[in-house]
Amino acid sequence: MDSIISDADLRAIELAANQNKNHFHFFQKIFRKKKVVKNQDMPGHTVRLNSLVLVWHSILKKVVKIRIVLPKEEDMKLKNISVFAPISLALFGRRVNDSIHLRLPGIKKELRIIKVISK
Repeated sequence: MDSIISDADLRAIELAANQNKNHFHFFQKIFRKKKVVKNQDMPGHTVRLNSLVLVWHSILKKVVKIRIVLPKEEDMKLKNISVFAPISLALFGRRVNDSIHLRLPGIKKELRIIKVISK
């Protein structure tokens, strides 16, 4: 299933990306390639900006809760993860029950989206 993004999220992420060269690279490479839909047409249970996401983490063997936010709102203590972080990039635009396989330095893990709560 194609990964999608709302027009409103795309604009907000583009503004944030313009403030950092590395973020702009991710924006061009990843977010610009997603299918864009009108904000009001975004399907429910889709990971988007400010979504609270519950994922099954294959290495931790438990459900982990994170919120996908703009970089200025990132706060690891609150589990607010930047939209440009690897886990966010992998989850963004995916839906409940999607499984994502990540390979980070020396670690392979699978994440399965259990629940998405969008504001």
